[in-house]
Amino acid sequence: MTVKHGGGSIMLWSAITYAGVGWMCKINGNMDKELYREILEDELERTIEFSIDKLGFERHQVVFQHDNDPKHTSKLVKEYLKDQSYNILEWPAQSPDLNPIENMWSLWYLHM
Repeated sequence: MTVKHGGGSIMLWSAITYAGVGWMCKINGNMDKELYREILEDELERTIEFSIDKLGFERHQVVFQHDNDPKHTSKLVKEYLKDQSYNILEWPAQSPDLNPIENMWSLWYLHM
């Protein structure tokens, strides 16, 4: 998510799980597929490990969802997610209204 305020902006990445909100990461500069994969490797992994520990899930039960942004659907990212054995939830293009994290961003922005 990119928040614009007072002439500036900030880009953030986060995840939500059944156990709650995951780690939030500030993105410096532009995000490309390499940076996105790095964020998944670091921040998503921390979030999933926390959720697995808290809820007692197995890794193969994790379902991951992101939108169809080209960096999300790049070969690099697809291979990483496959190597992690995540189930990927297919998502219709241009459907932010169906994306649960969009509601979280709205709430976060209200408290900013």
